[in-house]
Amino acid sequence: MAAGVMALWYVIDKRAHEHAGSSTEHSIHMNELLIQQDADNRRLALDRLASRSVTAGAPTQADWEADADRYLQDMPGFVAIAWIDTDLNIGWRAIGRREEQVGAAVTTSAEVRSAVKRARETGKQVFSDVFTDGNGEIRVAVIVPVFHHSDIEGVIAGVLNPGQWMDAVIGRLQGTDHHVQILLENHSVFRHDIPTDVPDPEKVLTHDFAAGGLNWTMRVTPTTSFLSAGHADS
Repeated sequence: MAAGVMALWYVIDKRAHEHAGSSTEHSIHMNELLIQQDADNRRLALDRLASRSVTAGAPTQADWEADADRYLQDMPGFVAIAWIDTDLNIGWRAIGRREEQVGAAVTTSAEVRSAVKRARETGKQVFSDVFTDGNGEIRVAVIVPVFHHSDIEGVIAGVLNPGQWMDAVIGRLQGTDHHVQILLENHSVFRHDIPTDVPDPEKVLTHDFAAGGLNWTMRVTPTTSFLSAGHADS
């Protein structure tokens, strides 16, 4: 009888852990999918802005800036959008409130300048490496070439605040069963913690992936209450 009870407990315990692991993997998969899709959406959004240069009736600077301002309002995470010519001079820019240091970093940052060069040489949309603005805040830029009669005459640079970006993409979708941490190029840019729970470091599931040509790391930990509920149900 004792052997039977031990065998039954082993099966129950194993199934509870399998359920927790499956739920954690599902959380990782859904968060990664959302980040992947939104990174593509950000590039496509700026590409639509850049494509205005080849449509009938060349837009004025006021038109560009009005569109960029709407992007800042409608796509949380963008804190600045600028038009940069082939000599790395800013033609115009739209900057969110209290983000003046971002505007200065658009062309002075070595990471942004390198990304602009890559975009000009390849004719493709690229993400810059992570850089810091004048206040030491973490930023990353989406660089999209602007074509005119098949020639690249400049780029659109959309600067993202990774923390605001992740909060807009996955922040509202997190539940109460998992702690979630997102790192971008080894910089922590998002945390979702359950205040009433202390995560068990032995239960952390780490997942590395790429999105937008950048390296991401996701750490997801099931809460103690979620693990306990699985055992209780079993």
